[in-house]
Formats: sequence, structure tokens, C-alpha cells
Amino acid sequence: MDRIISNRYAVALFELAKEKELVKSYHEQTGALLVALEESSELDGVLKHPRINADKKLSLVKNIFGNEICDDIYGLIAIMLKKGREDELKNVFLRFDELSDEYERKTCALVESAFPLDNERQEKIRQRLSEKLNKDVELTVRTDPELIGGIRISVAGRIFDGTVKNELNNIKKALI
Repeated sequence: MDRIISNRYAVALFELAKEKELVKSYHEQTGALLVALEESSELDGVLKHPRINADKKLSLVKNIFGNEICDDIYGLIAIMLKKGREDELKNVFLRFDELSDEYERKTCALVESAFPLDNERQEKIRQRLSEKLNKDVELTVRTDPELIGGIRISVAGRIFDGTVKNELNNIKKALI
């Protein structure tokens, strides 16, 4: 149920951003709010505190962010606070982030390798994924020696596993 609620708020804000041709700007603003909520347990705690009224919570957010956040996003926050849905703020901003990335044809990929990948190799992987997905791809690269060799790529809900560890597991399953 909470996911449905978060999605509705996020979609409403996204449609408004599209209508005003401000998707990128709203994306940056909701991203800043999301970072603040994730990194500041104090802010998160105050927003979720049951004895602090919605107006004071909104005033606090406005004091922190000032003119960095537009009236439409403040309006969304105000509505959510007044309806007691402060627990869903993070989820709304996360969903808005997903919608914006889809709209801007962006995606993130996790690339795991047994050994560090140099910048040239990373760029080749990024370009290849961009061509295949027809999106701009942002890479997160991790080194995991347990993979033994090869790479594993997680992108758009799919996993491409070309690691030695995976091949050995496949051989093991075939033999059992």
C-alpha cells in the first residue's frame, strides 16, 4: 500500500515537472532532499516526530533548503506532512528519481570484476551498455576477488555474469 501511495505522489510531481519542462531541475532538487533525509538522522527524526506539527516541519525544511527547492516540491512536502505521510518522503523521491532517469534515458549499472578495471576498459563497457540499452549509462565499479576472473554486470534488473566463479558453479551443477 505504501508503495502505491509513494508512486502516486511521485508520478504527480513528475507529470507537473514534465508539463513545466523542469524535469532535470526537479530531479536535482528531490535528489538533494533525498540525500539530506538519508544522511541526517536528526532531520528524518524531526520530520517523523509525532508531537511536531506539519507547519513546523515544513518551516524547518524551508529554513534548511531556502530557495534551493521550488514551491511545487514544497507544496508536495506540505501535503504529505499534513496527511501524516512523512514516512513516505524518501520513497517518493526515490520513485521520482527512477521516473526522471527513465524520461532522460539514463540508467545505472554495477560492474563487478575480480581485478581492478582501468578507465579505458570502464569507458568501453559503459559505451557498449549505452549502445545496447539506448540509454546513458552511469557505472559503479567494484572489485571482488571471489569472482576469480571475468566480470558481472547488473543493469536494468538484469544480470550478465561472465565470471569464472559462475562458470565453475554451472559446471558443478551439471555434474551433480
